[in-house]
Amino acid sequence: TTLFRSVVTTESVTLSTGTERNQTYFSASAVNSKGMIPNNNYNRYNFTFRNTTSFLQDKMTLDVSSSYIKQNDRNMVNQG
Repeated sequence: TTLFRSVVTTESVTLSTGTERNQTYFSASAVNSKGMIPNNNYNRYNFTFRNTTSFLQDKMTLDVSSSYIKQNDRNMVNQG
């Protein structure tokens, strides 16, 4: 008999720091999967950064954020 096995792992980390006028946030995560079909795999990596700063005695706020996602899949099975 053939044993079919699928493995999925998820890792994530989040860092956050700030003061009354400046807050910074960073997160990263990874999802890695090996499917039951030969050469079937899925890898996804997410990165997010955000910084918020207040200026001019809290009359102006600058809020900057960015995200980066890298995804790679091979031999995925269609749904339906």
